[in-house]
Amino acid sequence: MKPAFRRQKMPLIEQREMEIFALLLHDGIPFLDAVKMSFAREEQILRLLESGVAFDRIILGQKGRRMRQMGVLMQNFPLTSALEFDERLDASRKSIYGTLVQKGSYPLFIMAFATALIWFFSFSIVPALMNESAQNIPLLAFLQTASLLFWIFIALMAITALWMILLPRQASRYSSALFRMPILRYLCSMECASLFECTQTAGLSTKQLWTLIHDSKCFPFCEILWRRWMKEMKGGFSLYQCIQKDERLDPLFIRFFEIGAKGTRMQDMMKTYQKSSALIFEKKLKTFTTILLYISYAFVGVLALSVYQIMLEPLTMLESM
Repeated sequence: MKPAFRRQKMPLIEQREMEIFALLLHDGIPFLDAVKMSFAREEQILRLLESGVAFDRIILGQKGRRMRQMGVLMQNFPLTSALEFDERLDASRKSIYGTLVQKGSYPLFIMAFATALIWFFSFSIVPALMNESAQNIPLLAFLQTASLLFWIFIALMAITALWMILLPRQASRYSSALFRMPILRYLCSMECASLFECTQTAGLSTKQLWTLIHDSKCFPFCEILWRRWMKEMKGGFSLYQCIQKDERLDPLFIRFFEIGAKGTRMQDMMKTYQKSSALIFEKKLKTFTTILLYISYAFVGVLALSVYQIMLEPLTMLESM
């Protein structure tokens, strides 16, 4: 659902102000008092409210995915529940991607530094020492090729991630191949778990869930999955059956979902899955980043050997004369 008013007509609300607003409502402050105490442009907001503009429309008119998520949640839940769900979804998202950034940033930085060092030596230092004969150093040629492959891999991963986020409709056609990558499967399953944790106990229909996912644009992995599920449900399958047979999901997530659906403990099962999966994901990520770190150290070591070989080349030429 698109906002009925253009963004430029809406008074600007900052994320920090929304956090204060949610805190005041949680403490029992009346809605209008919370508006006056939270927002710098409370007079404009109050005028819009008095003219009949719904508060969720004002939020949908703001910039940013988080604000849009809040607006869509407000359309499907009571205000206090929507703000609570938004906070929980944001905390889950930060936990997922925070682990990825925390564990992966350092080895990626070391690898990027090592490859940059290789290219600097290859095209600046080494030619000055060896001129044309620098191209005949096998170790250096190997490092240049490996560095190029590393940056091609990083570029492909970045393009794939942007493609899945910005163009989920097109990405859904190739989702079976994309989600064979373990990291994407884990991220996808954990995103689904955080969504079901907040929404299943509220009794939303599958159509309302799809509207929430599609309109908020905050669940790119879920949106890719749901596009296939919606087609299958039109063919007579239930959501339970769609999830149960979807090979793109983590099998552990499917098992937790089955238990939660049968025992009406979906919220608890999704919480437990997120905790257990986070531990497994962190362990696998640690193994991968450790390997990447060793590779980056090896690159620097081979570069040192290459430079040493270059420095010995004039002596070898003199001995052969």
